[in-house]
Amino acid sequence: MGNDKKTGVILILIAGFFWALETIFVRFSLKNSAPIETAAIAVMAASIVALSYIFLTKKKKTLNKSEFYSLLYNGIIGTSLAMLLYYISLSKTSILNAVLIVHAQPIFIIILAYIFLREKMSKFDWFGGIIILISAIFVTSRSWDNLMGL
Repeated sequence: MGNDKKTGVILILIAGFFWALETIFVRFSLKNSAPIETAAIAVMAASIVALSYIFLTKKKKTLNKSEFYSLLYNGIIGTSLAMLLYYISLSKTSILNAVLIVHAQPIFIIILAYIFLREKMSKFDWFGGIIILISAIFVTSRSWDNLMGL
């Protein structure tokens, strides 16, 4: 494995650990605050960290209008709205259900990439997505009766 690839794998494993901790910390914070408050504080904290990184590393870049709007949409939809909905789900269901369903996102990525980016999907991609979806349904329903009640 190349050095960059090894570094990437190590970093994503560390990120996965931090995402797991985030879910636990959010669940604790939801005992004392509303999901919107928790999400707002999380977005503000992430903004401070990101802006600090930009200023400390001097990685400033001038954005054109298209890039700015792309980042704005990503910040509103991909970060703020997604985070808020995730936090609401954590307040209404078990951590297992929320995490399992939200991490079924590869299914949505595959479908959206096919629709909007015209990316080709192999039979293996489709098969993997179906397996993930079926697995998520079985785990979150927890029993045959619950599954039939969906």
